[in-house]
Amino acid sequence: MVVVSSAALFAFLLLSSVIAFRNLQLVRTGQQAAVQSAESLINLQAMFSMLQDAETGQRGFLITGDEAYLAPYERALGELATSRAHLRAYAEAQPDLGKHLDALEQASDRKVEDLKTTLDVYRAQGADAAGAVVRQNEGKRHMDAVRGSVSKIQQIELQRREGLIEEFDSSVEYAFRAMLVSTAIGAGVIVISFYFAQRQIAARHQLAKHLEDASNNKNEFLAMLGHELRNPLAAVRNAVDVLDLVGTLPETAEEMRQIIERQSNVMGRLVDGLLDVARISHGKIDLRKTRLNLVEVIERTVTDVRSDVVRTGVQIEIEASENEIWIDGDATRISQVVGNLLQNAIKFSDRSDVVLVQLRITGERQAMLSVIDKGVGMAGETLDKIFELYAQGEGARERRAGLGLGLALARGLVELHGGTIEAHSAGVGKGSTFIVMLPLAAQGAIHGKQESEEMDRRHAKCRVVVIDDRRDSSFTLRRMLELSGHEVYVAEEGPSGVALARQVKPDIVLCDLDLPGGMSGYDIVQELRAHEETRHALIVAVTGHAEAEARERSFQAGFDRHMVKPLSRAQLHEILKAVPCDGVTQPQGSPAAQSPRPV
Repeated sequence: MVVVSSAALFAFLLLSSVIAFRNLQLVRTGQQAAVQSAESLINLQAMFSMLQDAETGQRGFLITGDEAYLAPYERALGELATSRAHLRAYAEAQPDLGKHLDALEQASDRKVEDLKTTLDVYRAQGADAAGAVVRQNEGKRHMDAVRGSVSKIQQIELQRREGLIEEFDSSVEYAFRAMLVSTAIGAGVIVISFYFAQRQIAARHQLAKHLEDASNNKNEFLAMLGHELRNPLAAVRNAVDVLDLVGTLPETAEEMRQIIERQSNVMGRLVDGLLDVARISHGKIDLRKTRLNLVEVIERTVTDVRSDVVRTGVQIEIEASENEIWIDGDATRISQVVGNLLQNAIKFSDRSDVVLVQLRITGERQAMLSVIDKGVGMAGETLDKIFELYAQGEGARERRAGLGLGLALARGLVELHGGTIEAHSAGVGKGSTFIVMLPLAAQGAIHGKQESEEMDRRHAKCRVVVIDDRRDSSFTLRRMLELSGHEVYVAEEGPSGVALARQVKPDIVLCDLDLPGGMSGYDIVQELRAHEETRHALIVAVTGHAEAEARERSFQAGFDRHMVKPLSRAQLHEILKAVPCDGVTQPQGSPAAQSPRPV
């Protein structure tokens, strides 16, 4: 509707402009005609006045004989020709003046001839003879004829001027009315256009709000979905770790354990990918940058990927130009980028193919990571959109290539690190190359081998309190810790968890955030920080909430760390290493003295 109103307004303004221009032309034409008519009247009066001046000068000379009286006569006759020429030029455009102007010219010529004849008689025969010629009244009759022609021409021109004035007034009035009508219609069209524009703007704002609400609802849904999926996934992953710690299993049981481990890893990556993409698209992902040796990060990532894809038969080789290439980055996220690129290369490679990982330093002081495969390759149109969300390469469906999130997530994470990522392929069937460029750190490693050795030192047993209402999750986590030689206590809700922690005086508290009993994890950590017995414990939020808001709220509440379920053995090991446990001094009457309570 706005487009139609705008077009109507434009058409109306154009028509108004044409009408206004036409009125202006009419006014200008009328003005020019009025000016010409006025000039003709002036010339007509001047011509009559000149004849009168010539006659006056002639009469003065005839009476006195003084040649000085002939000066006005000569001047008048000289200027008379100019006025007659102007009148003749004007009469060419006014046919109704022609006969009157002819009569005027004839009468004026006769009058001039009479004046000249009288002067000639005076000079030849004297004053008496000239007086006799004057008394014949020929000059008077000629002058009366001139006067009559002048009067008729004046009357015609005055009538013409009245008509021009009426036309001028009519044009001005029409222009004024057209201006008023144009202004009113234009204002109406503008008001209507503004009304519909405001309606459209309001509709767009409403649509934007609906989209924003839908996006927020989607984010909340994804966050809740991630939380709900991670809780059962944590129990499955913990169970796998417990089975691994138990020791040798029957062949069939070991095969089943490996299947569960592989599929839980796949599920974990899918959940993480969905939520990470949502966070990156809304700018809500936080990087925890440290000084990293990119070579070590890639080697660890390749080792992890090899264990997952051994069944595919695809080989992964690493070529690094340096033993140490230092960058400032988030080790988890960099590993996630490399893992996604490797998973993508493996999916589109055939059995026994080799995926090559190259790492070197460029002349522009950047780390260049290349992942090269000899797989199905990509066409040009696929290369243009390969990093878009849900984009799929050639043969993606046949190879079960997933949801199309990995490369989009990789690009987002690389850009958050200030780097770039590109895809290249010579065509379908000719393999693909993905190149990641990351800025090098300003200096080398901050911490040397001594810190690494300090982090790897072994610790004594730790006293751990687990507060989690999900029995499967808490049971598997408890068993995993106990099999690693630590002392574990479990509570299923807030008040009993706080009481247990105050009694046990733990080194570490692993606490879920969503709990029954009237106390959330945020309430629990504040309560634990308020008591001397639990104030100095390492308190870790172990939850399915991975969004940045939950992390920020955890730290503000008093948690030392925020860990997302499922908690791997490696992550658990890092938590345990962060606490200098000095052995276990079992409190009197503590649950450790009793048989393990069921969870």
